[in-house]
Amino acid sequence: MVVKRTSYLFLYLFVLALTFLCFNSGVANARNQSDEATLYLRVLSENLEARSVGQVQELIKAGADVNVKNKFGVTPLLVATYRGYSEIVRVLVEAGADVNIASNKHGATPLLVAATQGNSRILKILLKAGADVNIQDKTSGAAPLWVACRQGHEQAARLLLKAGADVNAREKKHGASALLVSSMNGHTKIVQLLLDAGAKVNSVSTQHGLTPLLVASTKGNAEIVRMLLNAGADVNAAGKKDGVTSLLATVTQGHTEVTRLLLEAGANVNVKANMEGVDYTPLMAAKKQGNDQMVKMLVEYGAKDSV
Repeated sequence: MVVKRTSYLFLYLFVLALTFLCFNSGVANARNQSDEATLYLRVLSENLEARSVGQVQELIKAGADVNVKNKFGVTPLLVATYRGYSEIVRVLVEAGADVNIASNKHGATPLLVAATQGNSRILKILLKAGADVNIQDKTSGAAPLWVACRQGHEQAARLLLKAGADVNAREKKHGASALLVSSMNGHTKIVQLLLDAGAKVNSVSTQHGLTPLLVASTKGNAEIVRMLLNAGADVNAAGKKDGVTSLLATVTQGHTEVTRLLLEAGANVNVKANMEGVDYTPLMAAKKQGNDQMVKMLVEYGAKDSV
């Protein structure tokens, strides 16, 4: 009887040990499979194509780490975003890809890349997944809204504003706002969009003390100048570096229509600023250019030869 019980006990221990060994072997195999899948995804991301979506799905099923970075320091999600592969972006996001992981070199995130390219479809996927709408590029300090506005991507700017983007955020290098860079680049619809969203019309860049009106006047963009004036822009604000006002800047560039708009808005016609070591007034600048039409207009508004 004792022998029989001992045999049963031995058999039980043998089965238990076998089960344990099989379990550990299975765990090890699963771990190896996951590591292998991660390696393949890492390599695949370096040469990702739109047709790679099936491979990405299979590697995810095999346990691949979707946040692995390739030899360039970027994740599969960032690569897919950069190349505009919205279906791969969707697959990776649904698999738990971190939408806020930045690249090692420039600190760009998927949302920053999508905003730069104006890819509304990918922006919607990323924003829905919880991407930080105000995240800043580590190099320039620019936020997604800022880069979308600089590039003139109106729909992207609308999506970002709707998601809560800070309309007055500045980039770090020049301290320029989205309104200033949009005014500078002539993106009329975006300028109006930003003003409607509460952008500060008299925001001043930290490096040169420029305002949206000053840069728009320098460029001679009458439509944007009119928008900014209607929104309450300070017509006599001057650049911090040289004291040049919007009027002096636009006269120097020969922009007749913008000159009239500024004069009608009350610009100081006899303002003086140091330009290239010489004190200039708008009238002096117009005479130097031989612009008789501009001279006549300035005189009509009270310009004097000596101030």
